[in-house]
Amino acid sequence: MTTNKFRNQILKKFRNLNPTTNQATRQILEYLNTSGFYAWRNNNNAVWDEKKQAFRAGSVEKGIADIIGIQKKTGRFIAVEVKVGKDKLSAEQSRFLDSITRAGGLACVASCAGDVVDYLESINMG
Repeated sequence: MTTNKFRNQILKKFRNLNPTTNQATRQILEYLNTSGFYAWRNNNNAVWDEKKQAFRAGSVEKGIADIIGIQKKTGRFIAVEVKVGKDKLSAEQSRFLDSITRAGGLACVASCAGDVVDYLESINMG
């Protein structure tokens, strides 16, 4: 299958104009994991501690992206911050994405898998 045909199939499948955050995250993960990446959802939410009967703060770096992974062929790091609707990028999230880019990794903000396709194409990776 040519790259263009694959891209069109991906865009048709994943260009949901109004996904929820969970739908967008699943779409982006499916796209990345079928397009030469090994990517996963990075859970950075508070966790319920049964013993303390309270939420414990996550133990990850503040601002870390929702999706992280690597490109299988090159080992290049990728970070995707999922923002849907009125959700806005925090200063910490922006700094994290900038640090990935400065280190030579791939970093973007996306509201659907199509945004990731567009980003990768814009840097000649799609």
